[in-house]
Amino acid sequence: MPGASAVPPRPLLPLRKLALLFFPLALALQISIWTNPGWFNHDELQLLDRFVLGEWTRPPWTPLLETAGGGFHRPLAWNLEVLLLWAGGASPPLVHLAAALETALAGWLCLLLALRLGLSPLPSLLAGLLFACGPTAARATAWTMGIFDRSWTLFALASLCLLPWTEKGPRMGTGRALLVGLGLLGALLCKETAIVLLPLFLVLALALHRSGRVRGRATVVLAACLFALGLWFWRTRFSSLHVLAEGDSREFGYRVAFGSNLAANLFDYLAFPFALGSDSLANLRALAPFPARIAAAAAMLLAAFLLLTRRGPIEALGFAAAFALPLVPVLPLHKVEGQYLYPAGVGLALALGRLVRERGATAVLALLLSLVLVLQGQRILTSIREDGRTMAALLEDLGDLARRKAREGRLEIPVRIRAAEASRDWVLDRALVGRRQAGGVLLADLARIRPGESAPEGALLYLFTREGRLRPLP
Repeated sequence: MPGASAVPPRPLLPLRKLALLFFPLALALQISIWTNPGWFNHDELQLLDRFVLGEWTRPPWTPLLETAGGGFHRPLAWNLEVLLLWAGGASPPLVHLAAALETALAGWLCLLLALRLGLSPLPSLLAGLLFACGPTAARATAWTMGIFDRSWTLFALASLCLLPWTEKGPRMGTGRALLVGLGLLGALLCKETAIVLLPLFLVLALALHRSGRVRGRATVVLAACLFALGLWFWRTRFSSLHVLAEGDSREFGYRVAFGSNLAANLFDYLAFPFALGSDSLANLRALAPFPARIAAAAAMLLAAFLLLTRRGPIEALGFAAAFALPLVPVLPLHKVEGQYLYPAGVGLALALGRLVRERGATAVLALLLSLVLVLQGQRILTSIREDGRTMAALLEDLGDLARRKAREGRLEIPVRIRAAEASRDWVLDRALVGRRQAGGVLLADLARIRPGESAPEGALLYLFTREGRLRPLP
């Protein structure tokens, strides 16, 4: 990472005062998350179904170091997720609060990393808040299943904070090197994307060793940890991911296609943080016209240009790499997703924190870009909260409908739902994916009908309103 000075500036604020500033501000800016009354997507609903229907009477723990048989294997983050849903699934705001706290903790680590890189307290505070409350963190925090990206980023930040970025203080010994290796293992147990950390930390270890900040034995220990982690990943995960990547591209969009996806996906990831016309990266191309996306990407490139001219090519390349490196594994996919930007937000937040230290027009431009990021983050979180409110109303009415059908002995009668114009019909689609129960009652035949489609004879017809409610149709 760039930007480490020989001697860090003397802190104007002790860490305790910084924490008393940071955490209330971070949670206040995330209020749309922990006051969200509903869920975001079908994933958490399908997991909750298994608890409600009694298929899971306790969280289904996955052994941390077992050999994966295929597909995803993210045992640490998975175990945390099912524990949260088991303990707080009856109250969505509690689960959302846990996500907000995790992101606030990651933002605090980003703040500490900024301090270790030589930034003064207030720019470091800004960097931590931009990471925790900006658009790059919004999707992964507001969606409970974003725990995979949140958790591996948390471990990565903790490991980065353990490195000796400045010459002040003792050199890094074997104990801290082992802690770094343990942190990287935690990241890999949360998501496969964390594999990008291994070459990064190898380069950092060698560079810090050459500067005299890491002892020779510690460098050997850390290199051995990285080699062991890479070998373990290759033997247990690579073949499964290879099969997944070659699967049907219509199945979740995980099939890779380097030639057709790299440039388009990278452009979308660059544009989205500043694309004020869009609150969803997956729909960015539909919601934001091409000139708007060009302007948004230009804002990101402006930050890189300012770093290049003010701080030199080493820092500019370093912060650019911090943004781009976490995206490397997902750039070839057939889809773009907001949660993938979560770890990339560290590089963007640190870059703007660094630029705020400059004087004159550079600092003003950096503050303006930071303001845009905060506004974009709030816009996304507000939209997702509205999705959650709509989902909560819909699930309440579905539960009432299912219980009423059960009392009347009409569970076998099909139910068809039309979406009203200007309704949040994507919420209806998410709620019905794999839906097997409502209000604790098994559902027999429930589906949406679209314009031009007809309902089965004798089906009960309902309208999904703009408020998320179900109204009977004649």
